[in-house]
Amino acid sequence: MHESTLFNIITNIGFFKSYTITKIFSIWKKNVRYRNFLKIRQKLVSDAFVAKPTFAENIMEINRCLYDLQQNKTIFSKIGDNKTWEKTDFNYEQDQTRKQASGQYESIIANKMTVVVRKVQNEIYDKCNLKDVDDQDEMKFGQQVKQKPMNLKRREEEEKTYLLQIANRDRERLPNFVRLVDYVMIETLINISHQSMEILLEEMKKERKTGLFNIGIKEEHMTFDPNEEELKENIESTLKNMIEVVKGVHRIPSEVRLGNEEKQEKLPDIGMIISQSVEFNRVRGDMLEKIKRDFKIGGEYIDENYQQVKQMFSFLNSFQMPNWEEGNVTFEEIRQKIQKFTEWNSFIKARIKDIAKGCLNINGIKIANKLTSEL
Repeated sequence: MHESTLFNIITNIGFFKSYTITKIFSIWKKNVRYRNFLKIRQKLVSDAFVAKPTFAENIMEINRCLYDLQQNKTIFSKIGDNKTWEKTDFNYEQDQTRKQASGQYESIIANKMTVVVRKVQNEIYDKCNLKDVDDQDEMKFGQQVKQKPMNLKRREEEEKTYLLQIANRDRERLPNFVRLVDYVMIETLINISHQSMEILLEEMKKERKTGLFNIGIKEEHMTFDPNEEELKENIESTLKNMIEVVKGVHRIPSEVRLGNEEKQEKLPDIGMIISQSVEFNRVRGDMLEKIKRDFKIGGEYIDENYQQVKQMFSFLNSFQMPNWEEGNVTFEEIRQKIQKFTEWNSFIKARIKDIAKGCLNINGIKIANKLTSEL
């Protein structure tokens, strides 16, 4: 009676009241998770190329080819030097780098990756034709053939059947393998493009003693050369050409991708993938914003320091030497002008010089040299 009372009290406690249901649910949950694990493991065993002897070694070779692709960026390596670039020199270096990178891409894909894929195809087709070869051996009439023991012959037949089944399954996986190679190649080219653009953006943001782009100053109106819009257009063109390099790379030939299948396969558009990607639009926006901000700072510097330069050029353009030679000016005027020239020369030496404003290197030395010589 006492034990029955204790049992009734315990079973009214929440933990013990739902213990049986909780335990059953826990066992069911573990079984479901284990069955899911078995399904995933079996799927990996069936589909994972790295688990298949026919594909595993060739996957590693494809990985080495992709590593070689990544070593060829579409931005020239000299951009990391602490150097200021004229627009024409910058574009020339970019053109040469893109041509070299494009040649490397074509060489690696055509001479290495495509060769590996063809090798896998030939190996699988040869294994699938193993039974045909055996049938031809049995058709050799007139030749003395030594009979094998029945048990050995049975084991050989079972082994051949097993190998043929593996070969047929590998042949079914072959289109997916080729598609995988093609897609990882596309992803690598896209990553190369994004990395190259990131390198250019980082160099534009980097603190330098001299700016990345050399910007001259037009004497007539004290405006930049190239100006903000011209530099933005040049950067836009650089990014577009980077995309065109990877977009124009020839893919694995269609007869290799599709084998003997008579169908058209729609290939991913690398250019569209890059141009619509979040990374590209972020990098492009940061570059254009950086240029806009640096030109604004540079413009404020010009307004503050180059006002007297306008006066100097205005004086030099209106200066008439014959009036001075004929004595049509007073001694006081001469003294005032010489004093003004001295002040201007001091101002030029102190204020008119090359200076970095963000990614811009405002070139004041050219104007300073011209003004000094003429004054």
